[in-house]
Amino acid sequence: MNFLKLRYIGGSVTGKVSEASHVIGLDLSRTVKLLEAIALGKFVVSPVWVLHSYKQGHFLDAIDYFIKDHDNEQFFGYNVKLSVVKARQKRLFENMLFYLTPSVQPSKAVLHRLINAAGGKVLAEKPLCSKVADCIERDIPLAVIGCENDAHLCQSLVECGIPIFLVEFIMTGILRQEIDNLAYRLDAHKVNNAANSMPMVQPHAMIHPNMIR
Repeated sequence: MNFLKLRYIGGSVTGKVSEASHVIGLDLSRTVKLLEAIALGKFVVSPVWVLHSYKQGHFLDAIDYFIKDHDNEQFFGYNVKLSVVKARQKRLFENMLFYLTPSVQPSKAVLHRLINAAGGKVLAEKPLCSKVADCIERDIPLAVIGCENDAHLCQSLVECGIPIFLVEFIMTGILRQEIDNLAYRLDAHKVNNAANSMPMVQPHAMIHPNMIR
């Protein structure tokens, strides 16, 4: 893409999605930048938008220049233009709280970035039952994002009635701009089985320093 054409009609280039008004790309491969762009309601356009705007001498309405990528949109079940329009009306995770278990992938840093972009807030520590009760009392949505490796860490939350979701709750949720409380759940039986299979440590057992990771 010719950045000179963009600058000629008064535009500038940034590497940060949060600072941009438009995100320009060739396809809709599910990258962190694409997810962040949709979450923030940025116009996700093709380079043709720059070329046509340059020919007209001013920026054209981006609505007709969204990237068209039938394969990716069909595979993930969304329409990028519709998702961006929804995000511009209301951020998907507005007023929601999240807790991320230690082993989630992609990294907690990436998920933190996406949740923030979509209007949510990430808790620094695992919520205690008192925090869960407070969220329920104040009608604040609380979502725990975990994985099978961390299932044993989630039993107390499951016992408090909090569902544990896989990361697709965030990733696919942002793409489709919808919160699906039924899909992408970590099976409660796996949580209970993982907790029950954890070895018991006697209260006064000696633990060698090399055993601590």
